[in-house]
Amino acid sequence: MTKAERGRVTLARPCASRHKAIHGQNFLVGLLHAWVAWIQRHAVAVLLLALVVTGTMLPYIAANLGIDTNTANMMSVRLDWRQDYDRYKAAFPHYTDALIIVIDGDTPELARRAGRQLAAAMRREIEDLEWVYDPAGSGFFERHGLLYLDYTELEELGDQLASFQPFLGNISQHTGLKGFLSLLNKALEAKIRGEDIAIDTVLAEVARVLEVQLAGHHALLSWQGLMDGGDVKPAERRHILILKPRLDYSELLPAGPVLAEIQALAADLDLDPGHGLRVRITGDTALAHEEMLSVSRGASLAGLLALVMVSAVLFIGLRSPKLVMVSLLTLVMGLIWTAAFAAFAVGNLNLISVAFAVLYIGLGIDYAIHFCLRYRELIHGGRGHREALQATIGDVGVSLVVCALTTGIGFYAFVPTDFSGIADLGLISGTGMFISLFATLSLLPALLSLSPLRAPATLSASISEDADAYATNPHRKRIIYGAVVLGLMALALMPAMVFDHNPLNLRDPAAESVRSYRDLLADSGRSPWSMVVLAKAEEVDALQGRLQALPEVESTHSLSDFIPTGQDEKQELLAELELLLGDTGGVGDEQGAVTDIPGIRMEIRRLLAQTSELTGNERLREGLHSLLARLDGADHEILIANLQRGLLLGLEEQLRSLRLGLVAEVVTRADLPAELVARWQSAEGWHRIEVFPTKDLDDNEALKGFVQAVRRVAPQATDRPVVYLESSMVAVDAFRQALLTAGILIAVLLALLLRHWGDILRVLGPLVLAGVVTVALMVLLGIPFNFANIIALPLLLGVGVDNGIHMVHRGYSRHSGGGNLLHTSTARAVVVSTLTTLCSFGNLAFATHPGMASMGQVLTIGMLTVLACTLLLVPALLSSNQLGEAA
Repeated sequence: MTKAERGRVTLARPCASRHKAIHGQNFLVGLLHAWVAWIQRHAVAVLLLALVVTGTMLPYIAANLGIDTNTANMMSVRLDWRQDYDRYKAAFPHYTDALIIVIDGDTPELARRAGRQLAAAMRREIEDLEWVYDPAGSGFFERHGLLYLDYTELEELGDQLASFQPFLGNISQHTGLKGFLSLLNKALEAKIRGEDIAIDTVLAEVARVLEVQLAGHHALLSWQGLMDGGDVKPAERRHILILKPRLDYSELLPAGPVLAEIQALAADLDLDPGHGLRVRITGDTALAHEEMLSVSRGASLAGLLALVMVSAVLFIGLRSPKLVMVSLLTLVMGLIWTAAFAAFAVGNLNLISVAFAVLYIGLGIDYAIHFCLRYRELIHGGRGHREALQATIGDVGVSLVVCALTTGIGFYAFVPTDFSGIADLGLISGTGMFISLFATLSLLPALLSLSPLRAPATLSASISEDADAYATNPHRKRIIYGAVVLGLMALALMPAMVFDHNPLNLRDPAAESVRSYRDLLADSGRSPWSMVVLAKAEEVDALQGRLQALPEVESTHSLSDFIPTGQDEKQELLAELELLLGDTGGVGDEQGAVTDIPGIRMEIRRLLAQTSELTGNERLREGLHSLLARLDGADHEILIANLQRGLLLGLEEQLRSLRLGLVAEVVTRADLPAELVARWQSAEGWHRIEVFPTKDLDDNEALKGFVQAVRRVAPQATDRPVVYLESSMVAVDAFRQALLTAGILIAVLLALLLRHWGDILRVLGPLVLAGVVTVALMVLLGIPFNFANIIALPLLLGVGVDNGIHMVHRGYSRHSGGGNLLHTSTARAVVVSTLTTLCSFGNLAFATHPGMASMGQVLTIGMLTVLACTLLLVPALLSSNQLGEAA
């Protein structure tokens, strides 16, 4: 007999002392046998009782299990930075749950006008709004806005007004489109005579608007841009509104009604691209709303695919529709019982603890699979139903108990962490493992007793005999040495793993709120990710100066910045500009100006004649010729009205702003509006210093550098950058603490139950290897940890421990079923349960939502790695040990 053959013979003989230790105390085995015997005798009563209890739980769940979509509540209130943030929110509630409306217009004038219209409509029509704040459009800043410019900027404005003064001085006598064209003709006559009139830029802009309007599109002439020298920055064409909705966090989509009303109002006011405008809604509340919509849509599709794929895998693996049905029924009822516990113990689920259902399905189905496959294997071996059920509970019952204990410990280890979201998940899922154990050992045997398998099904080998031979022949050493080398290589890559602090990277990049938020982040001066420092009045100036000196800080703002500097000198200059502007009247748009087609035609011909005497006006002349040809058409009134609006609307808006701004009075602290002061000084006397970053905080390193720099000066600085960075650190610490605690407690429990350090290594060794290899593969594939995929770790921990326990248990009791370890129902159950988990959640890897996709990717990588390590390394370690004993 060869050495390999002697090894196989040895493997076929049980090791009596180890066999007893793995099965636990004889009392527990006898208790399980007695329990199943009782279930068999009272199967009908057990099923009826389960149905009654489940039916009672459903209305309780509906009444008591809610969802808290407020992400701030997922962190412990004991944390210092959380307390800083809560104090800030209490002092300045205006900045909590706010919506940001971003209005982009073809011109600054159009954006401002749209902002005023939408703000007024929202105050009038939407009841679920606490307030609407229009920072740039308030009457105060319209009257005093020019005082906030530097003196040199005011001088440049004066130079521009001086060049336009001949043009603007006659605007009140030339109303409508005809009057405007007449004014252009007079300016051209003066230019031809040799007068210095800045008309070239105006003519070029008129040519552009004319060309676009004749093509059937919307276009406006920006008079602010012309008066500023033609340089209009994108930020100047943007108007921001801030509003606070009343939210009910017990609803899945608390902001849904308000967002729908805002969008309806914008549509009613024609604030759309067809009229040169784009209205977008963003802010934390809008981001959370679209996040829930995106996740629910993706989860619905993934859930449907998972149901189909899991059912198919179960049918292929169990080879019995009856076993599939009883397994799914046991799973569903156990899930309902776990949800009832969640309603009792937690009440409101958060955006992390809601994943308890995912974890329960992934792990709960495993218990049923192991039980059913062992039962089917015994039926296939010729045993009757009662004998097969008793043998099944004896073979897998204790290992299921151990799995529930170890996996429950793994989840409970998260309860004492500062990450409240994952602590709730740990409590629910840990208890859910014991609920799943109870359902598997009670409801499942009852269902099988009521409808037992009558005839054995044909089993197909799931893994070739060569694979097991490779694990039990002398190559087993190569497997073990290869695992050690692979583990060391993976450990070398682990320091390169990073945590993505940016929650935007987990959201749907195509969502309007996400795109808008990123646009605001890119503009550091208007970044919504600013930091806030609270200080007393006497501390503000010194602290603001120290913060402003930081290279990571673009600017700082406090209430004192709303008192303009050098107001006396600026007022003198404004008085001169008012005299220069004169009485411009209004540009007018009465109906007569639209219907005077002969007059308009005459002015166009004059323009054509005069522009022919000057060079560089070919584009304008082409447009004027096309306009003449269109004046005889049926739509000429609509054409003229649109053109008049495009050319003159911005001028009227700009003149109105200038008239208000040029008569500004001196601003004192007492003149500041109450709604402005309330956003910078609290009732308790705290002053708010807002700190804006130099860099785009959409970059993780920029975010980290900005937070660290500001907090070196002001340790209690807070707001979103701090919350996001600290939350990620709490999450990492919580998982590190919990996984370490769980590992130690599981090892201690296994030591008490298995009574041999080698067996502990055989259970945990493959899991540790799978863990480090999973992290290494994530590094190589460029997948960082984040708030979404880190939730996969408890599932991988539970699956890995369960797989190891089942395989080691079966490895020492193969005499009960015969054959090689990889050809047993246990190995088959490990494969089937892994496939069901992959089908349940692995399809998320192809989701368009980044957070869901990253979770699916990590689960897929981790589950495949756990499966490979279990099927290759556990048999090799077992055969190495038993061959050593045989020698």
